[in-house]
Amino acid sequence: MFERLTDVDLTAPTRTTPAIVIVRRAALCAYAVVLVWSCVTVGVPIADDRLFVFAVAGLLCASIGRPRRQLRDLVVDWAPFVVMILGYDYSRGWAQRVGLGVHFQPQITADRVLFGGHVPTVWLQEHLYTVVPGPVPLPAGAAQWWEVALQLVYVSHFVAWIAVAAVLWASSRHRFHWYVRRLVTLSYLAFVTYVVFPAAPPWMAAQYGFLPATVGRFGRGLDVIGLRVVGDLVTDGAKTQNQVAAVPSLHFGFALLIVVTLWPHVKPAARRWLAAYPVAMALVLVITGEHYVIDLVLGALYVAASCAVWRSIEARRAVRSFARRGGSLS
Repeated sequence: MFERLTDVDLTAPTRTTPAIVIVRRAALCAYAVVLVWSCVTVGVPIADDRLFVFAVAGLLCASIGRPRRQLRDLVVDWAPFVVMILGYDYSRGWAQRVGLGVHFQPQITADRVLFGGHVPTVWLQEHLYTVVPGPVPLPAGAAQWWEVALQLVYVSHFVAWIAVAAVLWASSRHRFHWYVRRLVTLSYLAFVTYVVFPAAPPWMAAQYGFLPATVGRFGRGLDVIGLRVVGDLVTDGAKTQNQVAAVPSLHFGFALLIVVTLWPHVKPAARRWLAAYPVAMALVLVITGEHYVIDLVLGALYVAASCAVWRSIEARRAVRSFARRGGSLS
């Protein structure tokens, strides 16, 4: 549905009057003020509907005074994306109500096979935290600086994937379409897996006795830097989502897809920092009890599968397009 569209470049010069430029800049400034105010009073917009509103609003402000076709392109490009992602969000809670049995042991067994009998989440939490036992185990003492870093990386998941989409659309619609196809495919492949193979994360496995009772869902770093409201929003949002959608890990899958998408377009010197993002996300997910390592491995395989599917489709489309133009492959 994206192939017929041409690139948009919001950085390209356009024939606009000084008054239009002033209006555009004023709109962008007002947008920035509203965004900052919303983050301070409500919290970082981590819900997908709020993210889409802010992303599209920013692109609309940047499009003021530019050719009318860009507004049309914005609607044509983003409307299907919004519908598909929100459809995924509203349907994944249904996956938990299908009634299939939740899997606890396979992931634990897989991690023990990979790590010589150890479960990395258990080992890391034992060495990094002093845990206060209880119905909900909690770390003792004050939060450390590295816990702040862990939480910031974790929360970035809710913003990074759509921020990348907005940047790509503003710079190259071709790259935007490339990314969105794979992102949506990855999401729905994961959704099907959540339906047929509901899987408990480590913190839930501990509650049911499959792991030591001291294993928990540890994430308190945002309190240290005054962003507790963001952490509360993440926690409250998690309560309404599918709690047994752990295989594969979309947190890791999205982070890896961002790297795959941006890798050819960043300078070699910056690639090490780009590659550090999924590595950091992997550590966060395992340390905080959100995922087993096998969940991350499967997340990477799902990214590879999504890319392979679209690479094949895009290659066939390119051949057909070349043939329609009268080209020859001989």
